Amino acid sequence: MKKLFIATAIFLGVSFSANSQTASSSAAATILEAMTLNNNTELDFGALSVPSTASVVVMSAAGVRSISSGDVTFIAHNTGTQATFTVTAAGSTSYILTLPSTDVTITNTSTAQEMEVSAFNFISTDASDTSSPVAMPAAGSDTFNVGASLAMGTDEAIGLYTGTYDVTVAYE
Repeated sequence: MKKLFIATAIFLGVSFSANSQTASSSAAATILEAMTLNNNTELDFGALSVPSTASVVVMSAAGVRSISSGDVTFIAHNTGTQATFTVTAAGSTSYILTLPSTDVTITNTSTAQEMEVSAFNFISTDASDTSSPVAMPAAGSDTFNVGASLAMGTDEAIGLYTGTYDVTVAYE
């Protein structure tokens, strides 16, 4: 009986080792160049008159200024411009573009009176994207324009209004 038990144990041991398998795999990593973002042109709603009713002025990402409500008058000598940015990164990748999701305050530099900028939007001029993620062209450089809306009240003080907002890009 002892011999049968030892033979069975040896047989089972060989059987288990015959079923064991080993495979090799490799590991890899791709390091992409750091992204850069440059602001080429500032967002500017141009020269405007004080409206007699609350008004909203739109500067589209395509650079078209319009009135969505109210009766503000555009002054011809300063028609304003959309903001323009250039992002560089590894070509043929995608990036996520983040614009402000809440109102941004701009302040009169003389009187401290404030107006609100909202509804930020963009268009990629190289890839024609209007939503994120944006396809990065093979050359590794993309330009996009940013537009927004400006809410004006009937009591706006005369003068220059300025403020800042953040635009963020990151690899998808």
